[in-house]
Amino acid sequence: MPAATMNEFCGRRSNTDERVANLCMMKVIKLFRYLAALCGLVLAGLLGTGCQTESVPGAQTTGAGAFADVPGFPSGPAPGETRGPIITDQIGIGDSLLISFNDLNPPQPAMEQVVREDGTITLLLNKTFNAAGKSRGKLEEEIRAFYVPDYYKQMTVNIKRSDLFYIVSGEVKSPNRQLYLGPTSVLRAVASANGFTDFANKRKVFLIRPGKKREVVDCIKALTDPSQDLPVYPGDIVHVKRRIF
Repeated sequence: MPAATMNEFCGRRSNTDERVANLCMMKVIKLFRYLAALCGLVLAGLLGTGCQTESVPGAQTTGAGAFADVPGFPSGPAPGETRGPIITDQIGIGDSLLISFNDLNPPQPAMEQVVREDGTITLLLNKTFNAAGKSRGKLEEEIRAFYVPDYYKQMTVNIKRSDLFYIVSGEVKSPNRQLYLGPTSVLRAVASANGFTDFANKRKVFLIRPGKKREVVDCIKALTDPSQDLPVYPGDIVHVKRRIF
């Protein structure tokens, strides 16, 4: 074979080998990219599974439900927990009532009364009425029946109940005024404020009633002895002392 032909043949073969090598390199690069993407997806799936937090059905960490397994703790929702309002038209101890007397001659000013612990209020002519446990309509009828016609010819009685609150203060996590939604207690009041702080003196919790001497509640004992868990009424203050050590 002539030398020129040999050189031309070798040049063509060299170019062919170079193209084959480049093609193989491109395939190898694509394969590495595919494997890298696949590894990334697998790693992301493993990390996502590992970061999930397992939840316990029915578990509750705040409010009265967090104490459901504690002996002696009252069952049911604490004030502020959402199971629907339980306020009814029934008047209770501690309710603040605004009683107005219309159609009187001479006119009489409205009277604001807080239902005392014995369930009574005192109105015109120093007359005492049993109010607790009655609906507003029933009490309105009883008041009118007493005054008309013996003392007044005409009278229209109207009773309005103010918004009901109590206060939780001191060493609780969320000290604030709490909406009174129905019968509650010192332990539930503390639960409605998201529980004690780490510095709370759980054995010395003050229950302060308007115009009354303050009472001391030992919440440790109250957990096992419900009789120690005193009721809380609208207008009351539950104050948690700070422990010394």
